[in-house]
Amino acid sequence: MKQLLTSGQVWQEEGFRQLDILIENGVIASVSENINEPSAEIIDCKGTYIIPAICDMHVHVGEKVCGLDLADDFTSLSRLADACGISAIGAFITERSDNDKKKKSLQAQYEQEKTKAGKDFKRKIHWHLTPTLSEVKDVYPLLKDGCDLKFYTTYKPNGIYRSYKEIAQWMKELKDLKPRILVHCEDDEIVTVMSAFHPFHKAFDHTLRRPEMAEILSVERILDIAIQYNYPVHIVHVSAPEAALLIKQAKKSAPVTCETAPQYLLLNETVLQGLDGHRWLCTPPIRSEKSHGLMVELLQDSLFDAIATDHCPYKKADKDFNHDIPAYVPVGLAGLGATLPVLIENLVKTGKLPLQKLVPLLTSNPAKLMNFYPQFGKISAGSQANLLILQEEPLQEAVPVIASLGDTHNPWQNFTHTLNYKPFEVAHDKQS
Repeated sequence: MKQLLTSGQVWQEEGFRQLDILIENGVIASVSENINEPSAEIIDCKGTYIIPAICDMHVHVGEKVCGLDLADDFTSLSRLADACGISAIGAFITERSDNDKKKKSLQAQYEQEKTKAGKDFKRKIHWHLTPTLSEVKDVYPLLKDGCDLKFYTTYKPNGIYRSYKEIAQWMKELKDLKPRILVHCEDDEIVTVMSAFHPFHKAFDHTLRRPEMAEILSVERILDIAIQYNYPVHIVHVSAPEAALLIKQAKKSAPVTCETAPQYLLLNETVLQGLDGHRWLCTPPIRSEKSHGLMVELLQDSLFDAIATDHCPYKKADKDFNHDIPAYVPVGLAGLGATLPVLIENLVKTGKLPLQKLVPLLTSNPAKLMNFYPQFGKISAGSQANLLILQEEPLQEAVPVIASLGDTHNPWQNFTHTLNYKPFEVAHDKQS
């Protein structure tokens, strides 16, 4: 079955151009002006912007986090992807031990999760692996299979902490293959000292226990190691402006990249001060109004390689169970479904960021980081026809921003949007 999308403003690397897109059985056959294909179904896209579907490289799904099952599994996430136009994600596997036997299980977990996701989530997945027991030789086959690594410079009680020395040793041993290493940067010593100084009585105390300086120092240490080994490192969920500036400088000397998240661009720490403030607990914490304003300025200056949600949707009951003891509240927010509407409504429509700057942060850049480009994140011959069609004409009435279809709190509950958009539906031949 052939489909011809005509007269739309189509995203290309140089910006938007009025082009036609010929699609055959889910694959883009041609992108050009005035395509003539009599056998194709004609779809008039005048008055629309056509962009690649979203690639989010930081999504927690189908795993236990803090010992809890998340509100989204691969089945519910697949429904969300259908509704919002998600073509590819980066998902995580953290190695579990086999109780007292301390059996290394990362290989088995990887095979199990791949099988499960393959049945329930019909989209592209890039896997980020966190070994807790396995050594380089144990995970080498998985890294050659295209996976990368994720390390944390905090979370000692959770058993996933890695010292700077350990991370450096992994880079040294992987100098030939050099899979990308993602790093959650918060200096554990600073977190420990500040946590002792600021008891966790209220949700807002989270910002004092995990200050920006913990992130800044950890980013600085990790960048020094990346430069030493000329190693590809990706700093996840950057929330501190000074950390972003350090990364900008380090890019001159090492293959370093970074992401930030919508919550660090659009929310501020006042959400933690209300009666339900625990529902906005995430790590790093949501920062001050001044910091989030500076983060937007740095976004305008192209300091970030991608925007990723760190989608981590806890069930409402789990998030609320210890609401009066914030130290026991699991940290993490839903966000995948909110990405496009919340950013367009609050950055593009307000004139803070042009649409042509936002699109690659959500599509081509993360696709490249996950090695999915140009099959995903690009509109060109040979690419998958995973597209989003944005109408120039907005919705007549504002609608709520939806972060997840699971039973989780919506951190964007006070946000609405008028973005009129939908994923493009591919038609297939009847016999297929």
